[in-house]
Amino acid sequence: MKKITDKKKWDDILLEIGCFDTYHTYDYHKVHAVIDGGIPVMFVNRNGVDIIAVTLLERSIGTDKIDFTSVYGYTGPISNTLDKSKFLNLYNDLIGALSYSPNYISLFSRVNSLTVLDSALSTIFQHSGHTVTIDLNLPNEDQVSGYRKKTRYDIKKLKKIGFSCNFVDSGEGIDSFIEIYNAAMKSIGADEYYFFNKSYYVDLFSNDLAEVKMVRCDLDGQAACVGIFFFCNNIVQYHLGANAKNFLEFSPTKLMIDFVRNYSANMGFEVFHLGGGLSGGDDNLFKFKKGFSNKINKFYLMKEILNKEEYNHLSKGKNNSSYFPLYRS
Repeated sequence: MKKITDKKKWDDILLEIGCFDTYHTYDYHKVHAVIDGGIPVMFVNRNGVDIIAVTLLERSIGTDKIDFTSVYGYTGPISNTLDKSKFLNLYNDLIGALSYSPNYISLFSRVNSLTVLDSALSTIFQHSGHTVTIDLNLPNEDQVSGYRKKTRYDIKKLKKIGFSCNFVDSGEGIDSFIEIYNAAMKSIGADEYYFFNKSYYVDLFSNDLAEVKMVRCDLDGQAACVGIFFFCNNIVQYHLGANAKNFLEFSPTKLMIDFVRNYSANMGFEVFHLGGGLSGGDDNLFKFKKGFSNKINKFYLMKEILNKEEYNHLSKGKNNSSYFPLYRS
């Protein structure tokens, strides 16, 4: 097993594996290391030509202990093998190697089900909900027919009223995005974590292995909704988005998603991942996204205790058994 913290070596491993997403990139991890604290790290295990990598943030516990967590989004392990048995052996050997270090306590990560065989994921990871994807390989009419009837009707209505969507330069659009997004987060009582500062957005658009685009939907020159989307390999991710308060009744986000779907399909991308509900739950957000597709993916979590004795010691007096790692609850 090898530990990597160097950007070039990190990027080289991703390119060797081939099947990775924006959330696995060093540049994305570096952005979130500022917010979440910690150091971007990649652990790599090889067996001949087969390779597995796990991308994480390394965090300190006190003066001499360490645990690992995922960035915001969908990361988890990636591998160049499509053989379930080989993948499981590579993964188990990697976790076993990490467990040999007495200072490593635990590892937590959300898992990207678009880059690993689902049969392998269901064997070793915890199922924690569902997400929605659109299959961009389908003919355009089949993609649209997969929309809920009301979703199709609302999109036609938005176009008839005069709403239109376009990509906007991030330098010009960031301030407007922050204003609309933060207002939306405030209206739903979101945690302070989700109020990202301007430097977060500036850095987010600087990624050597992925393209980050901002979309804005306007009506009569006013921003009605905004979104940030990731484009990497064959995968499109809906990262962040919000409707402007004055346009909530129109739900212009529907038109924005349709705009990005159409663009992505025409550009040759294969999967448009809309994500799921809050904490992977079957809530109104998830139901909204299901209005665009009936293709549902399972959402998994990695929860590995690397030093059980020390984990239990640190967790003494903690009662929130649903939180992992328990000692950080």
